[in-house]
Parts: sequence; structure tokens; C-alpha cells
Amino acid sequence: MQVYINQRKVRRNRTLGRYMMFGGLGASLIAVAISFLAQAYIFYALGLMLAAGLVSQIGTALYNRFGRSPRMDEVIDFSLKGLDDRYAVFHYAAGTSHAIFGPFGALAALPRLERGDITFEEGSWVQVAPKRRVSLGSRRKKLNDLTQEADREVRKLRKALEKALPDREMIAVSAILVFLAEDAMVEANDSPMLAAHRKKLKSVLRNLQNQKSFSENDLRHLAKRLIKS
Repeated sequence: MQVYINQRKVRRNRTLGRYMMFGGLGASLIAVAISFLAQAYIFYALGLMLAAGLVSQIGTALYNRFGRSPRMDEVIDFSLKGLDDRYAVFHYAAGTSHAIFGPFGALAALPRLERGDITFEEGSWVQVAPKRRVSLGSRRKKLNDLTQEADREVRKLRKALEKALPDREMIAVSAILVFLAEDAMVEANDSPMLAAHRKKLKSVLRNLQNQKSFSENDLRHLAKRLIKS
């Protein structure tokens, strides 16, 4: 399997996340000091504290995504290990965060962290979270954002392909939900959208119907167009 990743974006976001995380923490400490030492400026201190908290939160999310291992791209790569070079995966390079190519065409892969039972029922995705000793509210939750998110990622992937390879005939582009949690159980037989647990992802891809797709050389050429050294 061909694996392509925009390492510059990974490094940039990892560094940015670290600076934002610790910068926000430092600004919060300054705001606390101002509130004690210069109470005439307490409203400014409160504003600084709120802004610092937001910056630190965004930085933590960025660092958790790009600075901690295994990253989502590493988990997806491990799940696809063993596929031949007709298949390729692009991370942070093809419009969408993760794109998988193969004899079936192209898929925008949407990693999800939901746990428990994931089913598609009566036109909606539903999560039933695992049982806990202390239950706070219903364990059953609708995942209303999945279809809209998938549509957005498909559009972004298609746009990136059209821009990178304007002279090539467009291949089939769709989406697949990839559930990463170890204890997620996915039942999506009636879903109009592909979905799989990461452990079954490779099997699902191999069983997809062949359609017009990019050749191995096309995929290498695509990587050169999308990923700048």
C-alpha cells in the first residue's frame, strides 16, 4: 500500500498546538496575577483569562491530534497494512484529512471515536454507550452530524482531485466512517454510507465493487502534486 502524508502540516500543527497550549496557560497565570496586584484592571484580567482559556483549549486539541502517538493517521495506516500498491492513503493532503484510494475509486475516511454499539436505524446513526457504574442520563444518542460531515469531506476531496489532476477523468468519490475505539461495535447494513470498525476496514475495502480508479502511477503523480517537499 502506498502511504502519503503531509509531514509539514503535522509538524506545524504539533508545534502550534504546543505554543498555544502553554501560551494560553502562561496568559492565564498573568491574568490571575493582574487580578490580585492591580484590581483596577480586573475586567481586563477576566477578558485575558477567557481568551487564554480558549487559546489553551484549541492548542490542547491540536497537540492531542498531531503531537501524541498513535495519531489517527497512524491508526488508519496500521488498519490498512497488507494491502497492495493498487491502494493508497493520503493524510492531510487531499482536501480531506484522510483519503483512501483503491480499485473502488476514492473514499474520504472519517475517523470516529464513539464507543459502544453504533447502528444505523430509521435513517439515523445511533450510539448506545457502554454501561457505567454511575449513569448520567441516557446511554442512547443520535449522531446527527455524520451525514453532513461526510458530504462536506467528499466535496473537499473531489475539489482537491479536480484541481490536482484537471486533465484526468474524475473517479467515483464517496465517504467511509472508520470507528477507532476498541470497544465500538458497528452495525451499518442499512446505511447508505460505508462504515466499518478499524479492525474490519481492510476487509470492507477489498470487498467493494471495482469502479474507474487511478492507477499506481496516477497515485504517485497525485502525491507529487498534492504534497510539497
